[in-house]
Amino acid sequence: TSGRASEKDTKFPATEPLERSISFSAFLGIVHIKDKPFLLFVDEAQLVAPINDKNVYHVVSTAFIGFENESDMMNAPGGREIQNIVGQMKKVLSVGFYFSFGYDLTVARSDQKKGKSLDPHFLWTSHMTKDLLAQGVDRGWVIPLIQGYIGYFIFPFQGKPFEYVLISRRSRFMAGTRYNARGVDDEGNVANFVESEQLLNYRNISFSHVQVLSLIHI
Repeated sequence: TSGRASEKDTKFPATEPLERSISFSAFLGIVHIKDKPFLLFVDEAQLVAPINDKNVYHVVSTAFIGFENESDMMNAPGGREIQNIVGQMKKVLSVGFYFSFGYDLTVARSDQKKGKSLDPHFLWTSHMTKDLLAQGVDRGWVIPLIQGYIGYFIFPFQGKPFEYVLISRRSRFMAGTRYNARGVDDEGNVANFVESEQLLNYRNISFSHVQVLSLIHI
């Protein structure tokens, strides 16, 4: 959910508490870096496509808000390393990550019609929300974040709009560069498994076609 978040420093009650507010596009969950918890927000998002009248966004930038005072954390042992890891994660999350508040990007349309939702293979926020769900937080806070590519094209055909959407979902299991992630693990997850779905919408007709790709040698 988009909105505003506030951070207060009440370490020294004798002084005026410090407060910092941020605006955000979405809340993704909680990440732990070197045993330090951070709230993870989408700082800026770009509209990519409407699917079933639900907007889909591309993550442009993210914000990490620590549970501890930022200056104290950075000055503590390991603080510089944490700062470097946060910077690297921000770079990674700014390339190829997409989300929607109303459309489940983790599941192909044909599987959605069968009642399937939040496929754990493509739900990249799974580890970020497990602590929240364990505390009984409503699943509405779980934003289906995928890694891959989404392209949206629309053009006229016989006087009516013809929509074409390409969704490529990359599995979060066995992901990595080509020469570092190959084959299959003990759970049957293959390296760099990608599910590509083509959605065609014209008049009252919708069509979905799914293809899969992975790096495994038999």
